[in-house]
Amino acid sequence: MAWGEQFVILSKKNWDIRIESKPWENPEGLFGQVILWVFEILPYLHEHRIFPDWRIRAAHYGLVIPGALDLAYVVQPGPKKEFNLARLRSHRRCVIGNDWQNLSTLWNAYFRIPDRVINLATTFGPLSDAIGIHYRGNDKNTASWDTNPVSHNDYLAIIRQFCQERPQFRRIFLATDDANFYGFLKSNISLEIINLGGVSFHKKQASGELSEEKADRAMLDCLLLSRCGVVLLTSSALSSFAKVINPDLEIYRVAASKLFHNTPYFPVAYIPIYNSSSPEVAALVDHLMADDWTKTGATELSAAPFVSRRYWPPTLRLIYSQVRRLPGGDWVVHLPNLLAAYRRRLRLLRKS
Repeated sequence: MAWGEQFVILSKKNWDIRIESKPWENPEGLFGQVILWVFEILPYLHEHRIFPDWRIRAAHYGLVIPGALDLAYVVQPGPKKEFNLARLRSHRRCVIGNDWQNLSTLWNAYFRIPDRVINLATTFGPLSDAIGIHYRGNDKNTASWDTNPVSHNDYLAIIRQFCQERPQFRRIFLATDDANFYGFLKSNISLEIINLGGVSFHKKQASGELSEEKADRAMLDCLLLSRCGVVLLTSSALSSFAKVINPDLEIYRVAASKLFHNTPYFPVAYIPIYNSSSPEVAALVDHLMADDWTKTGATELSAAPFVSRRYWPPTLRLIYSQVRRLPGGDWVVHLPNLLAAYRRRLRLLRKS
């Protein structure tokens, strides 16, 4: 019996389940790894009506769930049978898609932003007249496998043109991990700029209390971006998750999101590319999009919005990509949707 099926059987026997992870298993970003990995198993959990307890810890953010996120439901007290997040993900990982409304509904069925973060965000008042700007510097400007570097001057040119095209936005809310970008933007843009102050590099080791503060700050930046009238971002999971919080958010990216193990990198990859009316800025954005996943032909895998699909290992995905290029292989493009429909029909038959 597959390990994942054992998990389902245990849940049906009304076992109290806890999904856990050790700090060293989550050494990367709060949104880019920890929250993403959790999201990738939510479709499986929801399909089987599993609402577990959680103890998700991260190397640089302490206790993330519950902690940086609260649960949207009540967990009954008592002993729990623990299952490891990484192991569960290895068996039941899903590819998350771009049906933002239903993704937001799925997310909110499990988690909520803590009141302390919401209360802080409320002190800033409405941000509907603000352009949310997120600039990821530091390691993102050297991660050529993931994206392309965006210089201060390149981003400034894009922001200036955007402000000219959309004069109804009179303020900027800036979130950035680059200590120099706030001063640079302030000296080159006349609009009021709201910024919460500097943050340390997300992989910098911190004490338990400082780790929790760092997680709260990341959640606050994401929440405030979700409340802006429009958002521009470089490659970043943090700002892209604002679209999950507010699925109606108008949001655009200006940097490439390259395929990650032959899979679009959720949620960044599904944020639409900024299309400027300026030929110069359009050419600049096109340059920054070099090797973006939308230029690889892989967009056929997600032509229609979807919540999730089963994750296929890289070898099977490579075979799939080669077969669909063969003469008469166009039908293969529809295979993921057909398989998903077959699995849904099979589950309904089993329940009836």
